[in-house]
Amino acid sequence: MENLGKQAFTGAAKFILSLLVLIFLPAWTVYYWQGWLYLAVFGTATLLQTAYLLRHDRALLARRLKAGPGTFTSGIVEIAPEQQVISTGPYALVRHPMYSGAVILFMCTPLALGSYWALIASFLLCLVMVVRILDEERFLSAHLNGYQEYKGKTRYRLLPWVW
Repeated sequence: MENLGKQAFTGAAKFILSLLVLIFLPAWTVYYWQGWLYLAVFGTATLLQTAYLLRHDRALLARRLKAGPGTFTSGIVEIAPEQQVISTGPYALVRHPMYSGAVILFMCTPLALGSYWALIASFLLCLVMVVRILDEERFLSAHLNGYQEYKGKTRYRLLPWVW
């Protein structure tokens, strides 16, 4: 397997192992069917997504290995030369659908695992995300052609009919 594939699947394996530790260490047992089910579903999705990107969008996979999910995702707020405002699909409902998915993941994972105390950490992660969204919006409004008009057309940032 060439370097990009090796790097991608090594990263996915490390991520899945990290999840394993984060799920089973606090439970103090491996006899936790909810944890195994969650790990199987999330791990399978991670591996399938990695394989898909390796085959169909190697440039995106290379960027993801540096930053995170999303075609134009980066660790810092920046604009790629070919980047355009997208206002269809989920972007017609909220301006940051990837973050909306993360909110669902952050808030539903503790519920799925029966770890209600973890909702506190999930809530704090969501607050950090709100700060990031506000920073991104300031930058995109100033530097991405059409973003200001898009903000007028798509009212909600994260949750439809809420914010």
